[in-house]
Amino acid sequence: LALCSHNNNNNDYRFTSQSKEQSLIRTRETYVDAYFETHHCAPKPFRDHVVLRKYDDERLEKGDLVALPNENNSAKGVLVIGDVHGCYDELEMLLEKGVKENDDIPFEAIIFVGDLVNKGPESARVIRKVRLTEGMFAVRGNHDDGAIAAAAGDWARRKKKKYSWVLEGEKLSADHNAGENERTVLSDEDLIWMSNLPYTIRVPWLTLNVDSGTTSEIIIVHAGFVKDIEIEKQQVCDMLTLRELIEVDGKLQNTQKINDNSRGSDKSEANPWAQMWSGPEHVIFGHDARRGLQLKKYATGLDSGCVYGGKLTGLILPQRRLICVKAKKEYSRKGES
Repeated sequence: LALCSHNNNNNDYRFTSQSKEQSLIRTRETYVDAYFETHHCAPKPFRDHVVLRKYDDERLEKGDLVALPNENNSAKGVLVIGDVHGCYDELEMLLEKGVKENDDIPFEAIIFVGDLVNKGPESARVIRKVRLTEGMFAVRGNHDDGAIAAAAGDWARRKKKKYSWVLEGEKLSADHNAGENERTVLSDEDLIWMSNLPYTIRVPWLTLNVDSGTTSEIIIVHAGFVKDIEIEKQQVCDMLTLRELIEVDGKLQNTQKINDNSRGSDKSEANPWAQMWSGPEHVIFGHDARRGLQLKKYATGLDSGCVYGGKLTGLILPQRRLICVKAKKEYSRKGES
């Protein structure tokens, strides 16, 4: 289990994927709130890029995520899950199906490609599930980033319907005790955990029990990468929002950053970044529900639009076996804010 620290204003905040509950509500007195008040944006995570390693890997370093065996030392494989967007029931269905497809053996780790929240019915419950379940990890998505900002005081976002769930915990009194069947709301600990979600998680060959010559190293990011740029030098905006690349003045640019009237740019000439990515890492990502499942030589896109009535998709590693479940209903329409 990863143990990281964030030092801000002499307050040392630590988190793991199984942090114990300290509060069921939002006090708006965390370092995340203080950071937003000063900088007007969500704080960056303790580490931008992290590695998932086995507990007995001799290269294990402080800050790495750790895939732990279960009590019978029988866990195997890694499950990567696409954009959940608050679809808690579908997540539970996919987790159950994943174990069955994994020979009824638990996974050593389950990794989410980001956008755990927004648009679906139970965003806070999904966050709580992932945060408190040992062996579950996630990268930060653009909707997660926006939810952090909304919870910390971004008033423009707080007015939007898709962020209404972040306010529910603020309406409860400090002595509130949640009932067994009561709706889960965002807490201070949830927000701190979200703010420390890294932008990428790398899964080395050794973690997957495979030879380096048999498969590409895996890296998980929410949106994508610009080709020919080292992972550590990728821009945060691209890792959170990239779908297509276009050449402007001889350089590849994220179309999300380009004004339609920009000189020398024609978005009709843009190409999906995953189509252009040539490795050597195999990238697993989300964010692009309009294109749906994407299977490229060096990239796999798992956003199959569950929140829009599509499917929630997972990828079992190292076999790269796809699994999915159908959404119970359409929770949101594409383009709704």
